[in-house]
Amino acid sequence: MAKPTLSPIDRLAKFCVQNNLPWDDKTAERFEGYLGLLEHFNRAMNLIGPMEGDQIVDQLLLDSATAAAVAAPRVSVEESGEQPAGILDVGSGAGLPGIPLKILFPEVPLTMVEPRKKRTTFLKIVVERLALPDVEIARCRLEDFEEGRYDYVISKAFRAPVTWLELAAERVAADGTIICMTRPGERAELSERAQALGLELVKGCDNSTELGAPSLGEARAIYAFNVLS
Repeated sequence: MAKPTLSPIDRLAKFCVQNNLPWDDKTAERFEGYLGLLEHFNRAMNLIGPMEGDQIVDQLLLDSATAAAVAAPRVSVEESGEQPAGILDVGSGAGLPGIPLKILFPEVPLTMVEPRKKRTTFLKIVVERLALPDVEIARCRLEDFEEGRYDYVISKAFRAPVTWLELAAERVAADGTIICMTRPGERAELSERAQALGLELVKGCDNSTELGAPSLGEARAIYAFNVLS
């Protein structure tokens, strides 16, 4: 008898548990809700291209979770009692990777910068339907976004990797982390530029996956850089 195949959300749950990422019934419920919203609104808005449930989970949601497996956002409250500055997701589009990260770490503030009206409308619907707390949606370009620095700065495909590292370095907090979601083979150039920017590759951070951009199926490499103390 053939083994029953896991549902898309069950595959995501398995990945998160295996990588010590938080998972409970509420997390599963929110991911189910987000997947349903992506599928429903994608038909009218073309948010992510011609993708169905399995593809969305394998290529987009798992890809976002992999970033947290490489280096998770900081969730602890500062000694001063102030809440950490949280996650900055630049060019968030349909909420990737920001919404999956927020679902996994609901206590961490999330700011999403996205200039396109259709996308920000969708993001507002997602935040409301999933009852996600402490989320800011900034409808503007990064260069017009004047807020401060963040603990965890990430983008899925905003700029070329080295350019993204340079832009993110201007937005990361003094003890924060920058995530580069790219392709294998970029590590040497990124590491060299990081050093000049006062950043260092997280030790042991050489995580490649077979999760690709939509419809491409290309291998991914996700690198985390910390600000040098």
